[in-house]
Amino acid sequence: MSDVLAVFNTLLQSKFVKENNYILTASINYLESTWAGRERNAPLMKPSNKQVERTPPFHFCGADFARPFYCRSDLGQEEKSYIMLFTCAVPRACHLELTKNLSTYEVLRALQKFLARRPTAQHFVSDNGASFRRTDKEIRLVYKHIADGDLAGWPRNSRVTWTFKTPAAPWVGGFWERMVGATKRCLHRVIGKSKSYFRDLEVILCGVESMINQRPLTPKSTNPSDIKALSLLFGYEGTTFFPEMSDRSKNKADIGAVVFSKRWNFQQSVLTDFWRRFQTEYLAFLRSAHSRKPVNRRSLQTGEICILKEEKTSRDYWPLVRILEMRGGKEPDSRKRSCTILTGRGLTLVRQIQLLYPPDIENPDPLY
Repeated sequence: MSDVLAVFNTLLQSKFVKENNYILTASINYLESTWAGRERNAPLMKPSNKQVERTPPFHFCGADFARPFYCRSDLGQEEKSYIMLFTCAVPRACHLELTKNLSTYEVLRALQKFLARRPTAQHFVSDNGASFRRTDKEIRLVYKHIADGDLAGWPRNSRVTWTFKTPAAPWVGGFWERMVGATKRCLHRVIGKSKSYFRDLEVILCGVESMINQRPLTPKSTNPSDIKALSLLFGYEGTTFFPEMSDRSKNKADIGAVVFSKRWNFQQSVLTDFWRRFQTEYLAFLRSAHSRKPVNRRSLQTGEICILKEEKTSRDYWPLVRILEMRGGKEPDSRKRSCTILTGRGLTLVRQIQLLYPPDIENPDPLY
């Protein structure tokens, strides 16, 4: 509103405006919308080859952390813990590991446990977190210093590789971000503000992982009388869960049993509530997942001037940038979804096109 008053007072001094200030308000709003432009949404991308080709479970997977959970140590002290989630790119199966912090050492520990249980895992993709970047360097050092006797047993096509998505683009990598969001949202609503012990939370996460991986994918056959469906880990079926039980013992001799303790009952109630909530939210998501339609707009060009969106600054201070190169177009289609840009300070960055706002007026010299 201060912009409107400043311009209004200036025009009053020049005797240009004698009307109410709604004219200036409308004009400034129009100019702001014209200058800010509209973001360029990338076309809906086809699944990449890594997401549809026939590979073993967890051969290609995404890694990410969920926001912290508060728990108690064995001494009863309150501390933070983080869930590291590995999501398979093909059937969207997940693997959960609980860590004490976001350090590189904890990431390597979680990765080592994951590889021991899922030996077919080989290719990882994640965001540009410092711990993930450092983990990639540490893994390269491991293969660089392989002992001479083990060198023949580690061909290049069987080594763990790590790639990173485009910086400042949290919507990229939706196949694992969606599972992170669904898992942490249901867990936070079920656990709430209660603080369980670290070991108890590990048990809860194992049950949560099993429940998520048992969600149905597609019918087994076209027979209308067959209502069974394929699961994420087809071939490893089973329902070896503990059944629901009453909270109190029927016999006095069983009162001190572990299965009637508060900690045990809390674990079972969390798993039961999580499964009910995950079923409800997951089915609601499936109802609307295929109703979104991509928007076709003019594609960006090399040499074009745009406004770069920055989350930590006001829109008035978003910098102008020039597109140096359009990136992508190799897999799975020829669409360009990211670009290399040059800022006014001489910095060269890589950003997704969703962060670029070209003005409505066409660039007079797109090829500079």
